Amino acid sequence: MVVTRDRYDPKLDRRDLWSYGLVGLEVLKDNEIKVAWTNEEVNGKMIRVQQKFRAYNNLDESCGDYLDLLINNDRYSKLFQAKTVEEAIKIQGTTGYATASDYAKTLLKIHTKYSKLIGKSDYLEPIVVKVNEPVKVNVQPKRAWPRQSECMRFYGEPGSNQVKCNVPFTMVLAWDTRSKLTSYTCHRLVKDPMERIWNRTLEHYGYDKIVQLRLHYFGGCLNVRKMRGGSAWSMHSWGIAVDIDPDRNALRMNKKQATMSKPEYDKFWEIVYDEGAISLGRERDFDWMHFQFARL
Repeated sequence: MVVTRDRYDPKLDRRDLWSYGLVGLEVLKDNEIKVAWTNEEVNGKMIRVQQKFRAYNNLDESCGDYLDLLINNDRYSKLFQAKTVEEAIKIQGTTGYATASDYAKTLLKIHTKYSKLIGKSDYLEPIVVKVNEPVKVNVQPKRAWPRQSECMRFYGEPGSNQVKCNVPFTMVLAWDTRSKLTSYTCHRLVKDPMERIWNRTLEHYGYDKIVQLRLHYFGGCLNVRKMRGGSAWSMHSWGIAVDIDPDRNALRMNKKQATMSKPEYDKFWEIVYDEGAISLGRERDFDWMHFQFARL
């Protein structure tokens, strides 16, 4: 499917576009971009227009973003009921993914031509994805999470799509350490990576060290509110951000003051970044308690 999509627009000027923009995804606001000429159907006629496209650091990142788009958008949910590539292409033609009315027909022709070459041609080999097998995308970070400005489109309305994130050790509320918890509410799309963060943290440090470092001091996740001093929604509004040990890593503390800037926390931050989340402390040197599944 990815291979076929990349062959769809032969007139797309990849000399201008080529920052691993393999599948030609148009940008959302504030994405890294490249501008290129491409074809769009308007009122039944194909015209040449300049469009902004997302740019990437490598092929895995490009494929991963395309797969994320398909997996995490309800518009494409029927794609995953398809049993063959041909069936998936026909379904994709009904989703409004492209402006061309003959989009599916064109993709099917391309697929028929190139499917015979899969596994034989060096031209296609690096991007082959087999049907009905797990897709392994080695991206660093693992997932292309949205920018802060894209969260409404990516995650939905603030406070929606919430599930339980299970923690494999006992946490305490930072403002009331007598209250203990082993789960909290988060957005469904970040549940798995959040749980992996806590599982790997326990595996690396052990519970005694976690307590010593106060990584079990839970400062909150879901909290539907605006950012402090601003009008934009806080990342906590979607349940995609977590605060840890706020007393010793307060909002205005810098790396000289915040405990989570110290070397003993390096492995924890490595685990967080492995899942594609970021630390405001490491990125901007404030709010060291906070990590989030949204880029700045």
